[in-house]
Amino acid sequence: MKKFGKKLVVMVLVLAMVATCFAGCGEKEVANEFIIGGSGPLTGPAASYGISVKQGAETAVEEINAAGGINGYKIDYRPRDDEHSNDKVKTVVETLIDDGMHAFMGATTSGPTVVAGSITSDENIFQISPSGSSLPCTEYDNAFRVCFTDPVQGAKSAKYLTDYLPEVKKVGVLYDSSVGYSTGIYNAFNEAVDSSVELVVQTFITESSTDFNTQIRKFKDEGVEAVFVPFYAAEAANFLTQAKMAGLSVPFFGCDGMDGIDGIMTDVDAMEGLVYLSGFVYSSQEANAKAFTEKYNKKYGKNPDQFAAAGYDAMYAIKAGMEKGECTPAMSPSDICDIMMKTMTEVTVNGLTGTMTWTADGETNKDAQFAVMKDGKQEALTK
Repeated sequence: MKKFGKKLVVMVLVLAMVATCFAGCGEKEVANEFIIGGSGPLTGPAASYGISVKQGAETAVEEINAAGGINGYKIDYRPRDDEHSNDKVKTVVETLIDDGMHAFMGATTSGPTVVAGSITSDENIFQISPSGSSLPCTEYDNAFRVCFTDPVQGAKSAKYLTDYLPEVKKVGVLYDSSVGYSTGIYNAFNEAVDSSVELVVQTFITESSTDFNTQIRKFKDEGVEAVFVPFYAAEAANFLTQAKMAGLSVPFFGCDGMDGIDGIMTDVDAMEGLVYLSGFVYSSQEANAKAFTEKYNKKYGKNPDQFAAAGYDAMYAIKAGMEKGECTPAMSPSDICDIMMKTMTEVTVNGLTGTMTWTADGETNKDAQFAVMKDGKQEALTK
């Protein structure tokens, strides 16, 4: 009798362990939140862009989850550091896929976005980049973006020159020949600029972006009347400071990579009058923009740039596409991707960076705006 009792106890314990195991497995298989992966440089020279995107997306996630989530399911946002590295982003995306990612909001910069797209395309996972602007960023059917492409920025910059500086007939151009973003914008600008305008073109590479005296001297010797600077804010801060010291006092204009320069430069005079294409102007009095700026400033202690706004908009775009397709976390990432490739062409998102719709090739339709630096602060450019 005692032996039978011991066997019975052992059998009960074994059955309990098996039941617990199956219950645990069942819980793991049934997701109750949408896992949205993110990728961008959170460390290194390009960290300001990745951090802004991350913080903007976090702001959106807080709002969405507080309002009931997506189709009743909350978002589990998982941003990761790709260090602006094509090699690092591979590991980031593969790890997020192993974690059960339902959709990918990334990457932040163009090179890693293209690399990530090749992986998410193979796995059939929906991808939307807030700020990957090179043409190949949307070469796969699953890939969409919030920002303008490099060629669009180049063409709009040429139009800015015609509309706002019609008297200028000799323009200096300085671009980073080692970066696809800068090169792509320059090529489009060169094609679109009026034939009556003479260009004095100078280049540099990222590794030598601390000394621009040679290029500045060339611009002064040639007598340029304005300078187009389609590269990133970190390098632009060096250029503008050195241009001021050398006495190159002409209008400077650039593109969206310039956004956030007021958080880098302390020399207000050196960036006075700088104009650049921007998806978002934090001084806007439009209700949504003002509310976002106040919330972001309170949370992070600084004004949001267009990268923060683009991260915010990208998360709301995912929400719109998933809600239109009645997606749930129980669906496979591949099934969600198939649905969203269709629904993204059917939704309209009234975002911070504009009212957006998307074409089947992943491109957004929205109006462009320009910002200007005045007294160390960003303002919307008006005629």
